[in-house]
Amino acid sequence: MNHNGTKELKSSRRTMIFLCLVVSGIASSILSTAMTTALPNVVEYFGISTSVGQWITSGYSLAMGIRF
Repeated sequence: MNHNGTKELKSSRRTMIFLCLVVSGIASSILSTAMTTALPNVVEYFGISTSVGQWITSGYSLAMGIRF
């Protein structure tokens, strides 16, 4: 513990946290790209307008951003 009473992170733990954040960011980006690619099929399958499909894609990206 340091003088403020908080624990300091070891270098290896700090590296693992950083790697988890990087991998999560990449996964989120890939999933958003997959959702955008699937947009025409989603619009056709559910019979919704393109603008509603874009809102769904945006909401999905936002949810993935919050999750990761």
